Amino acid sequence: MKELRKAYIMLETNAGNWQTTFFLNDTECGELREMEFLDRFAKLDTDELADVVRSATHPFSQVSIRYEAPKVVGKPSGKWKHPASDEALLTLASFPFRLAVIQELMYEQDALTPRFDVYDFAQDRGARSFDPDEVGYEVIPSVRTWFRTLPIPARLAERVETLVLDGGNDIYLQLIPQWDGEDDAFTITSLKEADLAPFTNLKKVQDIGGFLRPRARTALVKHGIEVED
Repeated sequence: MKELRKAYIMLETNAGNWQTTFFLNDTECGELREMEFLDRFAKLDTDELADVVRSATHPFSQVSIRYEAPKVVGKPSGKWKHPASDEALLTLASFPFRLAVIQELMYEQDALTPRFDVYDFAQDRGARSFDPDEVGYEVIPSVRTWFRTLPIPARLAERVETLVLDGGNDIYLQLIPQWDGEDDAFTITSLKEADLAPFTNLKKVQDIGGFLRPRARTALVKHGIEVED
């Protein structure tokens, strides 16, 4: 048995979803515990360690058996599927600007629903479920698609009076849960007249995080919108 060659304090074996741990008897196998690491390591490819266990009358003091049930993969509930809309919708060419608008309407005003939660979304994808914290420092593709295709009723544009561009905004941490704000993932490089036209009541953009590039800043000012750092 190959595992016996690794005998030290315990032995572990796995069979399917079952894991068995055998704890060695200190009285009869104590010499394994007392052996220096380098000495023990040098003997891993021999039967010397295994023979200590084999020669013991009662080699194990206790046994632990654990069963890990297979993970049941459920079907997506459908709660994060965008419903069809029969009303006029906003079309915004700049995705980072679109995110700023969603931040205001969804997370600040609760006017745009459903309020997106990346952890709920990630666990509700059936066989495609994932752990957002293990994705790293890149935008999660499925979350980007969700926000890019989210229907935003054009009638909500008049509710937007101020936009705040801050690295701590909820929406950015939905897209990159581990984001540290040290890259330009959400930088607004430019804005078209068509992006700004629907927002007749937008008076100010607070660029706390330095997200606006010169061309975008110029477009806002030309549109009569105050830009505040």
